Amino acid sequence: MDTTLVVVMIVGAALAVGGVGGGMIVGYWRGRRRGITLAAHEQPELDVLAGVGNAILGAQLKVEALCEVVYQQATRIVDTRNFQIGLFEGSDYAIKVWLKDAERLEPQRFERKANEGIIGWVRQTGNGLLVSDFQREWDSLPVKPSDYTHKPARSAIFAPLISGGSTLGVIAVQSARPNEFNDEDMRLLTLLANQASAAIRNAQTFEATQERARQLRLINDVSRQVTAVQPLPDLFRQIVTLIRDAFGYYAVNMFIVNEQQQKAVCKASSHTEFAAMGLKLGFGQGLVGWSAQHKQTTLSPQVSQDERYLPTLALDATQSEIAVPLMVQDKVLGVLDVQSNRPDAFGNDDIFMLETLAGQVAIALQEAETYHAERRQTERINAMVEVARAVVSNLDINDILDEVVDLVSENLGYDRVHVFLRVGNRLAFRSGSGVHSGRWALEKLAYGINSNGIIPRVARTGQSAISSDVQQDEFYLIGPGVEDTRSEMAVPIRIGAQILGVFDIQSTETDAFTDDDVTLMQALADTVAIALRNATLFANESRRRMLSETLRELSTVLASSLDLHSVLDGILLGLVRVVPYTVGMIILRDDNEDTYHLAAAQGDLVKTDSDVWLEAIPTAEITEDYLITRLHRLNGLPDDAHETHEAHQQQHDGMVVTLAVAGNTIGYLVLERIGADRFSAEDKEIINTFANQAAVAITNAQLYMAQREEAWISSALLQVAEATARAATLDEVLQTVAQITPLLVDVEWSAVFLAEENGDIFRVVEIAGTNEETTAALTGFTITPQTWPP
Repeated sequence: MDTTLVVVMIVGAALAVGGVGGGMIVGYWRGRRRGITLAAHEQPELDVLAGVGNAILGAQLKVEALCEVVYQQATRIVDTRNFQIGLFEGSDYAIKVWLKDAERLEPQRFERKANEGIIGWVRQTGNGLLVSDFQREWDSLPVKPSDYTHKPARSAIFAPLISGGSTLGVIAVQSARPNEFNDEDMRLLTLLANQASAAIRNAQTFEATQERARQLRLINDVSRQVTAVQPLPDLFRQIVTLIRDAFGYYAVNMFIVNEQQQKAVCKASSHTEFAAMGLKLGFGQGLVGWSAQHKQTTLSPQVSQDERYLPTLALDATQSEIAVPLMVQDKVLGVLDVQSNRPDAFGNDDIFMLETLAGQVAIALQEAETYHAERRQTERINAMVEVARAVVSNLDINDILDEVVDLVSENLGYDRVHVFLRVGNRLAFRSGSGVHSGRWALEKLAYGINSNGIIPRVARTGQSAISSDVQQDEFYLIGPGVEDTRSEMAVPIRIGAQILGVFDIQSTETDAFTDDDVTLMQALADTVAIALRNATLFANESRRRMLSETLRELSTVLASSLDLHSVLDGILLGLVRVVPYTVGMIILRDDNEDTYHLAAAQGDLVKTDSDVWLEAIPTAEITEDYLITRLHRLNGLPDDAHETHEAHQQQHDGMVVTLAVAGNTIGYLVLERIGADRFSAEDKEIINTFANQAAVAITNAQLYMAQREEAWISSALLQVAEATARAATLDEVLQTVAQITPLLVDVEWSAVFLAEENGDIFRVVEIAGTNEETTAALTGFTITPQTWPP
């Protein structure tokens, strides 16, 4: 009765933890009915069953705790100074309890060792193995041990942990002495293993259930946080950070897919260095590209053996990788890429968890993109309204451009916005945002219409252009101060077929602009074009009114003053009011008609001490280049006509206009404008009109000056005649001549040298126009060929 009660109690305990041990006890009772005697085996078996049952009932439902129970019970059966109980986890073999020479070792996982050696044979066959002497039985072993040590075992028992028809793990005891273990030990350890297997399986199931519950809670937590509406860059960073922190993966990367371009671009990573790379993958490139192309999860248990894997220095410890597409209604929005520094790191639970999480992230991503699109659309509408309001309320071109640039930068978030206007065959920078724009304005940046670069190409073709990666664009031209530009968008500013300029936007990120951005910027450019046309018409009308007013004022001034110098200065000052120029000069023909001279100049760069003022210009040498070169010399530039003109033609625009009256050339008006702006056709028309008026005014002033000079000379000569007629002596006559001469010929002083009788000696008899000291020193001074050779 006592024995029966104990057995019944053990049966109940075994059934409580899974029933496998219960199956063995049923077998025991069948043997009893067959009359088999348990005298030799009854007590050890009962002890094992009772000990295991009680220990399992008292242990927590945890794998580690149950493995410790197995070890403790095994010590009652065999010598466990060299003992291990290991469980199979995929292809890995994880030792939970491990002793060598009675010294407890830390649990350890052996990667990809679950199917090797005797351990692997036990797993595959489900059979135990008793080795009395490895040396003697070496050739008859079903499989050879996979590991050898400096102190190999001589005898061992390997008992499988079997539950539900699958081998969970192995109980192994070893000894350095042969014949240390017998069949009875083998039988009892097997009994122990069978009793413990169901409990271990239940514990594994319970732990897996707990882990799944934990994962679901984490998925819920992550989903709840990422589904909050927020800007896309913040969302990307939050996703990778939350997944890494929640599940402890080595690396988590977020790629956004552009199905039209068939590209996947890394937008965020838990590794800063990898995120900074801005990696772009084409469809089919790497596991990420493969997942995006095939729209399904791809797993690489061991990347070193997967030809799809793309190694990177930033993630050099990666050994396994999984890429999960982020999909909404068969559309791939992105790819969630997770990497581990262990091989075979991703099991079915990980795949389930990441795919579940990917579904939530995809929804969050779609909502964020929708929010981003709506917000961007609102910003665009605001920008359009503000630009329209600005351009209709302003008729100053510079103010319009500055305000448009500011509004685009503020409402659309672009850091580098530039406006170039076409002036002749050049595109001149007029307004922009960013610190480099000040430099462009000072340097008067401009591009030729036929130059290389995206901006000239858009102006030539009249077609918008996007460069997603300027480093790969043959048309790209690096702008000063924006060497870090990575993408560029340019749209023409046009009225019909007429190109007024180019709207240019640049970014330090690749793929920064889309077709929607081009559509928006083209609409803004068209609005700006209308504003520029209105402002230009207003400016032209204002200029013509100013021209008329200036010509009227100039006519009044010239009529009231016939002094030639005043007339010339008035012409240059009046012209700059209607046609701005940097420096200008007037060249007039001399009386002998074979030479010209510089008569007047205007401009901040003019050097009043230049020798150009004194040089006569032969008529035969006068050409446009020659006159431009003299203008450069007047500004202090080198005296090399061709080289100077060529070197400065990119930043200097010169103009030479003939001053003529009744078909006779009286001089030339020479103007130069420094900077990207050229003299327009309208400028040239105004200058020619002005030059015609100026020529008449100059001729009138010259005639008046000539008449006044002639009258003065006649009056002076009459005075000389009267004075000499009244003079009683030669000295009085000569004194009169000396005094009148400076007045007639515009010299500072004059003297009369009178020859003595022999004709070789001259004596100063009269001097006028000098100070008293000089007059006293020179009066009566004698000059000989020795002191002053003829």
